[in-house]
Amino acid sequence: MTVWRSYLTNHSLSFRRAMLTYRDGARIHAGSRAEASDVDVAERQLEFLIAQGFDGRKALKILVTLALFTVGFVLEEQAEADHPPELSREATPPPPLLYAAFLDGVGR
Repeated sequence: MTVWRSYLTNHSLSFRRAMLTYRDGARIHAGSRAEASDVDVAERQLEFLIAQGFDGRKALKILVTLALFTVGFVLEEQAEADHPPELSREATPPPPLLYAAFLDGVGR
């Protein structure tokens, strides 16, 4: 796995775990506004992807796409109220084939 793919995978999974830590975490995140520290993080992420060979436009598109995918994925996970609480809080990895195909598609 390339450095940038590994970074994006780990970042997305970490973001997912953070939202799963809180009840309705994805919904809370979706309704929030970016703070100055968020902008600084996004700037560093863009710098990293540009250093990996992406142009700025594509790098931004990748970051936004992964963020929206991850929030949507967690919204769906947290909407499944029929699961026992211990399962809904557990941060299990997303389906491997779907996730790999998604990452492969955005990386092109």
